[in-house]
Amino acid sequence: MTKKRQILVVGNNTNGCTPKHEKIAYEVGAEIAKSDSVLITGGLGGVMSAASHGAHDENGLTVGIIPQK
Repeated sequence: MTKKRQILVVGNNTNGCTPKHEKIAYEVGAEIAKSDSVLITGGLGGVMSAASHGAHDENGLTVGIIPQK
């Protein structure tokens, strides 16, 4: 069984995330999916959400790790 490369993307959540950051993160997520890698994010909004959407739109596999208090 071949293991897939896992790439972590972490960044600003919805506070402090500009539309420019979201666009870049979306494109990064899409490229990660195209490379047949697994996208791992912090699971919150902003950069992490945009990257996940980009990967999802390219039929990629995403894993979100939601922090708990």
